[in-house]
Amino acid sequence: MANFLKNWWRKRSQRHYLKKHRWHLVIDIFLLLLIIALAVGLFIISRQEPPVVETTPIPHIVQVPAESEEAISLTEPLFSGNVSPRQVFNFEVELENPDLKDMTEIDIQFLSPSAKFRIVSAQATEMITVVKEEEPSATTTTNLKSRGDHLSLSLLEPGQKVKIQAQLTATPITSERTLSWGLVSTYKQGEQEKSVVYELKPLRLISELSASAAAYYHSEHGDQLGIGPLPPLVGLPTNYWIFFQVNNDGNVVKNFTLTARLAAGVTLGSGRTVSSGDLIYDESTRRLTWIIPELPATTTDNRAGLDVQIIPTAEQVGQTPILLSTISYIATDSFTGEQLSGNLAEISTDLKADKLNEGQGTVAP
Repeated sequence: MANFLKNWWRKRSQRHYLKKHRWHLVIDIFLLLLIIALAVGLFIISRQEPPVVETTPIPHIVQVPAESEEAISLTEPLFSGNVSPRQVFNFEVELENPDLKDMTEIDIQFLSPSAKFRIVSAQATEMITVVKEEEPSATTTTNLKSRGDHLSLSLLEPGQKVKIQAQLTATPITSERTLSWGLVSTYKQGEQEKSVVYELKPLRLISELSASAAAYYHSEHGDQLGIGPLPPLVGLPTNYWIFFQVNNDGNVVKNFTLTARLAAGVTLGSGRTVSSGDLIYDESTRRLTWIIPELPATTTDNRAGLDVQIIPTAEQVGQTPILLSTISYIATDSFTGEQLSGNLAEISTDLKADKLNEGQGTVAP
């Protein structure tokens, strides 16, 4: 092999390097240096360990063992687990420091992959320090603060326990009706920072059911519905249309029932319209009942209407007589089992929903 290289070098030198133009020598030197550089680079890379790519872990709610001595002990009270979206609900927690060291800079955050929480208010209802073989001693200083979906305490001493009552709202960010959620607690012990995640019972969202009732002389589009003088006159009949509407968003609702009573001096006309369910009138009790056996999870097209008539008396001059009173509704959320109910304002000749005739309900002589 050595003789072969020696002969190759002698022939190449005589043919290229010893002539007047020696650019072959320059090229060979350059290529040799390039090969050496590549070899060195590959050697360095092979000696290095592959870089570790740091990734942010996906939050996952887990149950902390009750016997853990390094975690804040959290006691969750009995809670139905049914909440209305964006409506305030109450939640109570009890925090205890079972360790032998102070816990400082305690932060508790409410988290869910399906909703955002907001703490409306929070207060510590009781704070005690449990000492072995001694009676618990009351403590009044809690330094409890709330911001957004966070609760914070500056200090929890060994054996100290605090009860916190919080008022929260949950705003869904997905279409899920069952919300998994939990508390993420971070705190310090000396210079060491710790974090624990607590799983809570899932929340079930209550359906958002709403109903309305209003009287009209002209429709929302300006069409005349009523008959007779406006404002109403003593001794002359004036007819109005009363419309009920119910909207639902969330879960299937069963057995929706709306009831109302015709006021004294008001009679039921011949006109009636129903888009969903049945509208029933009981003359003996003067009670109207609108029944819908089942409302879909999302619906806004449920209406019922009827024609009523009033003949004002002299005693009603200067008044806006009541047309319909004691209006209420009730239904059952089929998903949560919650009873949904509400009361509506009584309806008068004032026509508050009729933008063309609002305020023209005062009886004239």
